[in-house]
Amino acid sequence: MSEVHASRVAMRNALLEIDQAITEGEQVDPAFRRLIDTEISGTREEAAMLTALLVTAGQAEPADRPAVRS
Repeated sequence: MSEVHASRVAMRNALLEIDQAITEGEQVDPAFRRLIDTEISGTREEAAMLTALLVTAGQAEPADRPAVRS
């Protein structure tokens, strides 16, 4: 889990640095903007998959305990 947190913090810090540079008037190359957009989209997709895995793992019943059905 520490890798997930470290990755999120690194992405946030990078985005804050980019925002600061833009605020200070630095021009950002359109290709670089597309790269950032692609990375953010990929991060969203990975987060969604990880969330789904965690939800699925949380629903799994141990083999030695019968599932409770309503």
